Amino acid sequence: MYAQLLKSAVAVCATFVLTTLPAEAGTFTVSKNSPFTTIQSAVDAASSGDSIHVKSGVYVENVVVPYGKMGLRMIAKGKVILDARVEGSVGSGPCLTLNAQDMHVQGFTFRHGARVGPLPGAGIDANATGLTVVKCRFLRNEDGGIEGKGAYGMRVADCTFVNGRYFAAVAEGDDVVFERNVVAQGRGGFYVSGHNVVMTRNRFSNVDEECLSVDGNGARITQNRVDLAGGSNGGGSVISVEGHDAFVQRNTLVHIRGDGIHITGDSARIDRNSVSFGDSELIQVTGNLARITSNKLLSSEDDAINVNGDDALIDRNTASSTKDEGVYLVGDRPTITRNTIRDIYGNEGIYVSACTGGLIADNKIERTTYHGILLNTSTSGITIEGNTISDVGNGYKDGLHLQGDEHVVEGNTIVRAARDGIHIAGTAFSVAGNRVDKCGEDGIDIETGYEHVVEENVVTDCGAEGIELQADDSIVRNNKSKGNLSDYAADIAPITFAGNASGDGTHADPGLPVIDT
Repeated sequence: MYAQLLKSAVAVCATFVLTTLPAEAGTFTVSKNSPFTTIQSAVDAASSGDSIHVKSGVYVENVVVPYGKMGLRMIAKGKVILDARVEGSVGSGPCLTLNAQDMHVQGFTFRHGARVGPLPGAGIDANATGLTVVKCRFLRNEDGGIEGKGAYGMRVADCTFVNGRYFAAVAEGDDVVFERNVVAQGRGGFYVSGHNVVMTRNRFSNVDEECLSVDGNGARITQNRVDLAGGSNGGGSVISVEGHDAFVQRNTLVHIRGDGIHITGDSARIDRNSVSFGDSELIQVTGNLARITSNKLLSSEDDAINVNGDDALIDRNTASSTKDEGVYLVGDRPTITRNTIRDIYGNEGIYVSACTGGLIADNKIERTTYHGILLNTSTSGITIEGNTISDVGNGYKDGLHLQGDEHVVEGNTIVRAARDGIHIAGTAFSVAGNRVDKCGEDGIDIETGYEHVVEENVVTDCGAEGIELQADDSIVRNNKSKGNLSDYAADIAPITFAGNASGDGTHADPGLPVIDT
């Protein structure tokens, strides 16, 4: 009895397994000599998971894959062109419309997609998730190569887009990937509205508008190369992200229009990019907690780096040959350190506005038309230390031109500023341990304010006063000033003037109202 029951159970299980196993995927071949002479006829006959192999030839069709044929694989075997236009006529919609999930399309050339009524003129019109497109070419499609709606998880790799009248690819959805593609001679590159987008190792040339554009959080844009591209007529950006946590690294942008890298959102990381020959900002960020590090920036009609946001880190960048600022920042608590800034033909090396707190340290600034570093009147509590500034202010400006309140100016070296080495117009500064040499006018000029402390500075060979004080209630002590037209001068008596040395061994210029009190 037990044996019979066991046999019955085994038979039932076997029947269940056999009836639930998926059918083996089929392969349908399309060619001029096969039963399937059109791609659409093979699609109609195929089921989910099947493969369609298309042999060489030009197929003039508008192919539609309906919903339900999930996982269909369409693979070109040889040179296969899917053309949406009969020779001598206009196109009639997209070359390929995909409404099924998880499709794989490989090796095709799509051309002459044209907008007709509600139908987009794309090479591929994708309306489902999980699409993979690899090793395809898109030529002269009116609405771009790929238009993806609800294209979550789409991956486009090793494809070429040429002469598109719109963006090479436009997608809506998260987790979209574009990698190792080439875009040439088109209106735009890749635009995605979605989160966690990856764009890596793509190449662009002669593209009129944005090349890599994301509207969403967590974008990763890395190792792309762009030549001769950007926003036409000064608009747009080559790399544009609107979203938080963008990661932009190791991209090379050359001969660009509009901004090079433009991020709007918090916690952007912009690292080790090379951006050169632009007509607007090379890097622009609007958002807090930006990290801009180790970028190489060359030749811009505007700022090299422009940041509007709090708690920015701008570190170890190289900026040269720009016609506006090397670094322009608006925001609290920045850290601007170890940058090399040279040949700034229009304005300052570093300009900071509307800022409380922060550190500007160990930067090297050479050859600016205006000030080496400028802090405007809306700043306070910034530490400026260890910077090396030389040959600046060709437009009759200063090495350090510091306005605002309660800044700490320590350990800087300023050589050959056209006007003053350090020029101060504010209150309660600490100016200590700086070295100033061969400046056109004063070494250190305390123009306005009160309660300044000026101590242990060395000022040599300047064209006017070594140290000039025009501020109330200030302390000048233990400085060394020699070889200047006049080593010390004061319009207002300091509270303390002590321990200062002149080149001739005396303590002060006789014009000082108070000596060694």
